[in-house]
Amino acid sequence: MKLKPILGVIAFFIASFLSLGSFAQQNTTSEQDNKIYNEVDSYAYYVQGKEALVNFVVNATKYPQTEIVKGKEFIVMTRFIVEKDGTISNVEIETGVNDAFNKEAIRVVSSIKGQWTPAKKGGVAVRSMQYIPVAFYIPKD
Repeated sequence: MKLKPILGVIAFFIASFLSLGSFAQQNTTSEQDNKIYNEVDSYAYYVQGKEALVNFVVNATKYPQTEIVKGKEFIVMTRFIVEKDGTISNVEIETGVNDAFNKEAIRVVSSIKGQWTPAKKGGVAVRSMQYIPVAFYIPKD
């Protein structure tokens, strides 16, 4: 009679262990879903085309007024994630100049209108890192 309670405890631990394994597998799948891929089969691209993207960035960029007197031209490299649904997130500075230029570059890239076609790996849309340089030229009067 003492064997039944012991078997019940063993069965409980086995069931608990197996359910922990399934949770770990779900977390791994979730982690894979959130992974940012660098190596993909097809890269993310702006749906309206590269020329439209360049034109938007050039036209939207404003040289910070506080920096004009210094009379220099700069390029700030931004990076962001193209999500699986074609939206962008996590706009950051890869290489910057100073706070005024960096903030303007983030503002410009964050305001890009339109959809992206996400990167694909194995025929499935995946998150990927994208880079866009934002050039600052002295405004011509």
